Amino acid sequence: MQPNRRVPNKLGKALVDAGLLDEEGINRVLDQQQHTPGRFGDVALRLGLVAEEDMLKILSEQLHVPLVNLSQYSMDPDVVRMIPESHARTYRAIALEVAADSVVVGMSDPSDLNALDVLAQVLPLPLSPVLVASESLNRIHNLYYSNDAEIEKVAQRIEVESSDRSAPKRVELKLQNQQGASAADAPTSRMVDLLFERAVRLGASDIHIEPDEEVLRIRTRVDGVLHERVMTQRSIAPVLASRLKTMAGLDVAEVRMPQDGSFSLNVSDRELDVRLSTMPIQDGESIVMRLLDQSKGLLSLEILGMPEKLTTRFRHQVKRPHGMVLVTGPTGSGKTTTIYAALNERNNPGEKIITVEDPVEYKLPRVNQVEINPQIGLDFNAVLRSVLRQDPDVILIGEIRDEESMDMGLRSAMTGHLVFSTLHTNDAVSTVSRMIEMGGQGYLLAATLKLVVAQRLVRRVCPHCQKKQVLEPYEQEWIDLVFKEEDIVHAFLKGGGCASCEHTGYRGRIGIFEVIEIDHELKEDLNREDMNAFEQHVRANKNYHSLIDGAKELLLTGATSVEEVMRVMDDVSL
Repeated sequence: MQPNRRVPNKLGKALVDAGLLDEEGINRVLDQQQHTPGRFGDVALRLGLVAEEDMLKILSEQLHVPLVNLSQYSMDPDVVRMIPESHARTYRAIALEVAADSVVVGMSDPSDLNALDVLAQVLPLPLSPVLVASESLNRIHNLYYSNDAEIEKVAQRIEVESSDRSAPKRVELKLQNQQGASAADAPTSRMVDLLFERAVRLGASDIHIEPDEEVLRIRTRVDGVLHERVMTQRSIAPVLASRLKTMAGLDVAEVRMPQDGSFSLNVSDRELDVRLSTMPIQDGESIVMRLLDQSKGLLSLEILGMPEKLTTRFRHQVKRPHGMVLVTGPTGSGKTTTIYAALNERNNPGEKIITVEDPVEYKLPRVNQVEINPQIGLDFNAVLRSVLRQDPDVILIGEIRDEESMDMGLRSAMTGHLVFSTLHTNDAVSTVSRMIEMGGQGYLLAATLKLVVAQRLVRRVCPHCQKKQVLEPYEQEWIDLVFKEEDIVHAFLKGGGCASCEHTGYRGRIGIFEVIEIDHELKEDLNREDMNAFEQHVRANKNYHSLIDGAKELLLTGATSVEEVMRVMDDVSL
């Protein structure tokens, strides 16, 4: 046995006192430090002598610094980027949240005085350190800071390891799909991980993988807009497609027909449900993946951006014992999110809620959610015929698609149920006209319809790079149409583009809402099916809040830009 050696620091002594490390282990660490310099704790971990969890507990006690689990934090990208990537990786740190008078920063070594000094210089508030695990810190770094360089490196490796590219493209496609995910399995798996990490970091709702004749286009939809990355490694497309199809349980060899599948995965402690769709195109297979983050909590009406005066009226109507509430707008306008927020207002042990959806996007506790499956005859109408026998108090019909589903929804609302549904129309006023055109009876609408909400989602101007906007002539013309001169009290804002917003000028989205409550006068119009009178009475009502009214409010507060409102609301009548 080697002679006894001095324990080099307090950590080593504490590990011995706790029975986590013996004399032989200490000597192994000291020997290793002579060949490969490093901190005592890091070397002990690398040699597998101590579990990281045990060592972190000892460190936390020694340093009098809280030990935290990064999964307990809902990471805000704007907060994370308060520490530049170079500093975060060099000093092993991550900004977690902004408290009342400090920034909480996770560190793998809160005793590093130099790191504390450097980080304090880049933060706007005093630093409050907490201890975090190194492995978790690495995952968060890779998730919230750019991984473009690694994506490029892995793509090159897949290209080298994939099948001979000298074969014609269509032959190559067939061969590689028959091989499945094994052609370049390890790097391909890593590439998939990197794509999902990047999508989550950006807050993307969809990933598009599109092979072109010479390149591979990977596009991510962020805040409703697609952002493109072009990769020269076009030959990795079939291998990547095979891997994703395998994950979704699809037929890897089938490249001639569209396929749909799904899978779940964990990306840096976030649970993602992925809906995958493939479609054969001229240069291979287009793959689109819809990302549903089950780790996100339901948004409140206030966070969605609904003004307080509308929120009060909305809440009053969704708490009625029966009737129908409709949310309308084009695809991607946030209808489902608003409906889920409304359901959350009613979700309690004393009521039964049943939803019929295509697909079920977010799992709700205590709610019976039914996902339709037309392939086996389980469509909206088939499910709705059974729902009423399940003794529900509240029913969500994912979408009114035809006269039958509309009629069943209206009659359910007449028989003591509160019914929520959505419809694809441009505004709230035209929604009622559309229902009558679909065969809805005016007397049924008058008896059941309580509230119609139309909405859009616009991107928020990035707070880090916002600046006064110089309007283009066509933008000024639009402003002159919707604003009175006395309404404009200051310049409009736009984002100049910065690292925080991926140089788009926007960060996050906010809703624009139009709300119509069906009062006695409007009921009379519906009974007569007099839509001209209905529209006149809606617009004359002092409580009416149009989409244009909502857009004006956001522009005047600087929440969004003129160009963004014009992009999203080009189908709304002025």
